[in-house]
Amino acid sequence: MAKKIFVKIMGGLGNQMFQYAFGLSLEKRCKAKVYYDKSFFDIKGSRNYELNNFKLKLKTTNNWLLKFNECIKPRQKKIIKETEDSIYNEKFYNLKNYNFYNGYFQTYKYFDDYRKNILESFELKTPLNDKNLEILEKIKSSDSVSLHVRRTDYLEKDELAIRGICDIDYYKRAVDFFEKKLTNPHFFIFSDDIPWCLDNLNFQSKYTFVDINDASSGYFDMFLMKNCKHNIIANSSFSWWGAWLNEHNNKIVIAPKIWMIRWNETEENAGRDLIPSDWIRI
Repeated sequence: MAKKIFVKIMGGLGNQMFQYAFGLSLEKRCKAKVYYDKSFFDIKGSRNYELNNFKLKLKTTNNWLLKFNECIKPRQKKIIKETEDSIYNEKFYNLKNYNFYNGYFQTYKYFDDYRKNILESFELKTPLNDKNLEILEKIKSSDSVSLHVRRTDYLEKDELAIRGICDIDYYKRAVDFFEKKLTNPHFFIFSDDIPWCLDNLNFQSKYTFVDINDASSGYFDMFLMKNCKHNIIANSSFSWWGAWLNEHNNKIVIAPKIWMIRWNETEENAGRDLIPSDWIRI
């Protein structure tokens, strides 16, 4: 009989996608019956549950611990917390019935073998509106490069100390790389702070600021990013997914060397299980 496994869904859209993809790998590799707990989103002031914007099918439950506390003996239940950020852990596949997984599981190594399934899962349920279709046409008809700038919450004191933020120099070097590499690049800028981008980002090449979607429809921005031929990402799981879902065979992805300040590792080791080896880190 298939083991029942539970994965907690929490955080923003990019985090939720990593948690779902990790659960899918448990289902595929271990033939487990995976349920996703989304009680995190019942907390006042938390992020919104956003996986319902995709065509994926998943079994959800609210408050995994309370619901199953009465019917599962304590010695049967095992809560497994991720203790290392973005580090692949083979031990997570040692399944027992009623394993409860709590973490972000931000590494492609859990689900790279199931890329086709992930691509199908993250197809949009809602069709693009006219404004997004117009941008998509520009993206498809040009040597398009998405550029993602994440600011707002990253500027909060605690977040800034933990994560750091991609500075102007990073984006200048990334843009310079593509301007030398491509004959006629067209940069599409996505951000939660478009006014800052307007004031600080300058290009010799053609560029478009994509400011047609708000936080409630960010999945449209991710869809547009994945359709660009190349990607410049921030230290953000949101733009990470925009790049990973990109299906262009010759895509070039540029990612920051320092993904999170608190990792306190050498640049070549930091995020070693998060950033695919064929992505360029600067």
